Amino acid sequence: MICFLAMIIFGILGIFSAKYRIIAKEATDCVFRRLTLRKCESGLDKRLKNQISGKLAKKKPKLAKFLYKYFEAFSWALIILLVWSLVSLGTGLYNYATYGNCNGPQNSNDFCIFDPSGSNSQYSGIAPQFEGKKIIPSVGQAPSLGPQDAKVTIIEFGCFSCPYTKNAEATVQQLIKKYENESVKFVFKAYPIPSHPGSGVVALAAECAYQSEKYFEAREYLFNNNYALNEYLTYETLANTLELNSTEFFDCMNSNQAKDIILQSIDEGNKAHVYGTPTFFINNETIIGPKNVAVFENIINKELAK
Repeated sequence: MICFLAMIIFGILGIFSAKYRIIAKEATDCVFRRLTLRKCESGLDKRLKNQISGKLAKKKPKLAKFLYKYFEAFSWALIILLVWSLVSLGTGLYNYATYGNCNGPQNSNDFCIFDPSGSNSQYSGIAPQFEGKKIIPSVGQAPSLGPQDAKVTIIEFGCFSCPYTKNAEATVQQLIKKYENESVKFVFKAYPIPSHPGSGVVALAAECAYQSEKYFEAREYLFNNNYALNEYLTYETLANTLELNSTEFFDCMNSNQAKDIILQSIDEGNKAHVYGTPTFFINNETIIGPKNVAVFENIINKELAK
């Protein structure tokens, strides 16, 4: 089956040089004959076998003898390797188009040849906090937009202090606008990353704004000011900007009730195997990191079409 490899290799080389086109044509004819259970009349397979073994014999006689003897098996091994490489390439391209990385939704931080810098696979991560079976999160009483009986539910676990959660916000808002008249529900759950300054405090602030029915206004303000989320003045200004009762707002932030809600959200994220922010659950599909809007659209449209 060396002619099959020759057909591909010389077919590519033939794009740049006419002399290789002759060999590619001969190899194609040889492959066609072998597929129809006929012998290769041109003798290309034998010539290639002799040429490769002959060149190798000058430096590695024993290896050349071994290769000559098992040349057919060697050819099949190369073909299997080629097919495996093409399948891997195709899978990587599909995953990159669908999830923004080569490795699928569950392995988004692994190396991807189509995204060598990792710009589409970055997130703020922590070590896994739950060893049990993955539990897909529920909507619960979290802030949300969209119909209660939506066909597609998107649950985001994010950290206001996380730069990648902030980077994903433009995509989130674009999706909200695009699917505002569709059967799509957006749900937001707090998952503060301990290593980020002020992450716990800002999660409490967002929750308390939600209790005053100003979550989405607070969300916009907090993302726009996430460089100063560990400063008291930020929350004082937030309360004034959103016309919240400052006393009630800060009492809420200091209350055990608000803290318990955030802890419950974190626990739910842990059980869903969230190990970084932002993490999105689109029905049973998972996206990690601030992906391109097309990645989300592919999954959402597929779910809507079911």
